Amino acid sequence: MLAQVSLPVFGYTHLPSEASWGTTGSPASARRVGESSPTSRRKQPDESEKAARRVGESSPTRHSEHPPGAEGISYAGRPFRKGGVRCSKELLWEVVMEEMKEISQAVISRLPRYFRYLGELKDEGVERISSQDLSELMKVTASQIRQDFNNFGGFGQQGYGYNVEYLYTEIGRILGLDKTHKFVIIGAGNLGQALGGYLNFERRGFIFSGMFDKNPALVGREVRGIKVQSMDCLDEFVRNNDIDIAVLTIPKTSAIEVADRLARNGIKAIWNFAHVDLNLPQDIQVENVHLSDSLMKLSYNLNRNSMEQDNQR
Repeated sequence: MLAQVSLPVFGYTHLPSEASWGTTGSPASARRVGESSPTSRRKQPDESEKAARRVGESSPTRHSEHPPGAEGISYAGRPFRKGGVRCSKELLWEVVMEEMKEISQAVISRLPRYFRYLGELKDEGVERISSQDLSELMKVTASQIRQDFNNFGGFGQQGYGYNVEYLYTEIGRILGLDKTHKFVIIGAGNLGQALGGYLNFERRGFIFSGMFDKNPALVGREVRGIKVQSMDCLDEFVRNNDIDIAVLTIPKTSAIEVADRLARNGIKAIWNFAHVDLNLPQDIQVENVHLSDSLMKLSYNLNRNSMEQDNQR
């Protein structure tokens, strides 16, 4: 029987064509894992499948990871099914996007950390890893790891674990890192210049494209070959250069006005370092970074540890 190959997210399965695998077998409808076929009764899971579900990793016959060597199979233009109903890739994507809305921000916030650790493992030549080994490395419970990955289809295979390179690639796709995003920095002070000089952004597909400031003393300076421009040039530059993201490193007194201006000119997302919450249209994504908040969390943990040590004396 042909092995099932999953779509990168949310456990939708799809049987590749015979030409894809070079084997024979009858076609089957792609359907949501766990849904029964409209024409046949659902096969009762055997003990291995039950055990796999208990630990959160898929069974050998219903796994959510491409078998090794199958990662290159294309889904472009292929029909999919949900609940036995034939649907287009576009319709399936609508279902996927609807389910993405239900994933908690706590899960999303852990994805970059998974991506970073998996990247380091890949660079070290590690080919596969179990949830337990990943748990020990990241100091996150194995159960939490499996639950997080199951939000996107699981990716694991019982008795095999996780294919490091494949999992790294798929998490990158979920994070949108398979695309490039142009960004500009508003505010050419110390923080803005430090962010502009950070080379790792390009490795992740974030292209530093412009920097702006209202201070005439800073206009004309260069940061990594990018000249600081006057704020008078901002609107036209954003509209004409397909800028996706704006980074705000300006005082809070100016941030709200600048953010509204950026929204009017088509910015899709704002990375906000200003100490103010922005009230923008719902379709504009905002990530607030309050550096003092992080320090206060650190202060809390220092204080808690100090109190625990005093209690032990």
